[in-house]
Amino acid sequence: MHFGGLVDSRVVIKPNLPIDVLGVVRAQDRLAVLHGLDALGTAADPDFDHISALAAAVMQAPIALVTLLDVERQWYKSSVGLDETEAATDTSFCAHAIAAGDKPMVVTDATADPRFSASPLVTGQHHVRFYAGAAIVVAGARIGTLCVLDRKPRASPPAAKLEQLTALAGLAASLFALKDATRNGASIAAALAREEKRRGIALDAASLASWAWDIHTDMIECDVRLSELFGLPRSNRLRARDILAAIDPRDVYQ
Repeated sequence: MHFGGLVDSRVVIKPNLPIDVLGVVRAQDRLAVLHGLDALGTAADPDFDHISALAAAVMQAPIALVTLLDVERQWYKSSVGLDETEAATDTSFCAHAIAAGDKPMVVTDATADPRFSASPLVTGQHHVRFYAGAAIVVAGARIGTLCVLDRKPRASPPAAKLEQLTALAGLAASLFALKDATRNGASIAAALAREEKRRGIALDAASLASWAWDIHTDMIECDVRLSELFGLPRSNRLRARDILAAIDPRDVYQ
């Protein structure tokens, strides 16, 4: 009940997803991996578009999607044959697909399946009838699916076709992991660059030099400040013997 902007706390909204599927979707370890990828709601990516297009071709389907499932929304990281970029998780095929385990989930006629007959994809303008989806698994978590859809009922695809769909889902998973590692690597590199800049400023302020000595080669890797301190030609590589020769013997034994 709704009165003047207040919601009656006694009203319980029953989720459309079965409890077992809901448990998979809301699993904290799965959501941690998903959110850690920082891919939800991001712009379209041609690398994932290639995978979607290949899945559509392999399965001879007019629609193919790379989906990411959050608690409330299902995001389309890539889509072929569909203009939308998201949908509600509680009416999605893909929520059931990630709960189905390692094998692809196939729905031959959605109008005859009570799980999906009321889905907007089925009752709306897209008239989806057929679905086949394989889970995208990153770090052991099913974060979404690579799926294909058709507007007419179809028989279940041959096992070889489903294996190809699963392989493409694995490729999508590897791509997500690679892009995440690259993003994290860039962040680390930027942090190191900032730290190096701060260190340089501190050394300049203190008129200090930094160096590392390889006793096996007698070479010292250093900043040019070290060569300047000993009155040597400006260089980032010095021989230890040259530095020792530049030191006043009286300073060595003090």
